[in-house]
Amino acid sequence: MENPSDRISVPPDKKKKSTASIALATFLMIVGLTLSKGTGFLRENFIMEKFGSGTLEADAFILGFTIPDLFFQLLVGGSIQAAITPSLARAVENGQQRRGWKSVSTFITLIALIMLVFTILGSLLSDWILPLFYFDKDVDMVALAAKASRALFPQVFFMMLAAFCIGILNAYKKFSSTAFGPTIYNIFVVLAIFFLGGKSEKGVIYAALGITVSAGVYFLWQFYMARSELRNYRFSLAIHDEGFKELLHLAVPTMLSASIVQLNTIIVQAFTGDFDKGIIQSLSNSKTIWQIPYGIFAVAVGSVMLPSLSAHFAARDYKSARMLFGKSLRNALFLTIPSAGLLFALSYDVVPALFKWSDAYNTAKGQVTSMVLMGYC
Repeated sequence: MENPSDRISVPPDKKKKSTASIALATFLMIVGLTLSKGTGFLRENFIMEKFGSGTLEADAFILGFTIPDLFFQLLVGGSIQAAITPSLARAVENGQQRRGWKSVSTFITLIALIMLVFTILGSLLSDWILPLFYFDKDVDMVALAAKASRALFPQVFFMMLAAFCIGILNAYKKFSSTAFGPTIYNIFVVLAIFFLGGKSEKGVIYAALGITVSAGVYFLWQFYMARSELRNYRFSLAIHDEGFKELLHLAVPTMLSASIVQLNTIIVQAFTGDFDKGIIQSLSNSKTIWQIPYGIFAVAVGSVMLPSLSAHFAARDYKSARMLFGKSLRNALFLTIPSAGLLFALSYDVVPALFKWSDAYNTAKGQVTSMVLMGYC
């Protein structure tokens, strides 16, 4: 039997306008994410160009990201999508923006302070943390990765602040303000690797420092785009606020689940001790490729869907919520499943097409990347 609350009617003109708006926003997100992935591949190619293929420097540079990325996923991860964006979107829909911002301000303040502490500790303890995870790897490579990791830890703090800005903008459905931020970040990362990177210890460390600066630029860009909305933010540690407790209840399980992906990456890398040099780079390259369908289509559809879905629930328009969710899921599957199938079938063609841009490309390492890509698909 149909729930009576499902019968809430939505004017046809308003429904058509909402559908068109969602479609346009999804298109903008796909364009922005496609540009982001494209510049991301430039980054991977310049890593190969500046640090070599299968070299100690290339593996150390990639390994330096693993622990900082784990901290980001563990403390921020999916909390933006799971808590801040839908909660703030509901508050705006219900005319309770001030109350919503009170809870969100407390959440942002607390997570930012915790992340600041972990960033400082991570920078100070990198020399001890990485050998715990990669004890069976080349000592010189792990030592260099630890130095790169120390330079990259502040990046995590800037990325977290940028992620908060993006979550707030998405709650207000300002997707055009967030669609092209990652592309700007990737462009600065490419420039940092190109001008500062090299096959030396200093080249790895300088490139890592350049990436941290790039993250700072990325945050400033998103802060500028969200400046109007952020006027509602107030430094607050009102941890007894019921709205904050609800946000925390939503965020913690998602943060834990989001960190599993990065934990899986660390575990896989830890089991590569008996492989030849370059396996870490092959794993990184194949991961970058298989995330194309997810990173472009699924993320775009999900990011645009979430605030509208939250608004439908806030208005108790469950029928529209079900229709939006079903349509979004079908669109995401329609785009991602064939893409994954094509990547699997054409893996030995895709990898050289994306990475064979210079003499630094190693054919044997490329074949390893293709095999790993097939497994990921």
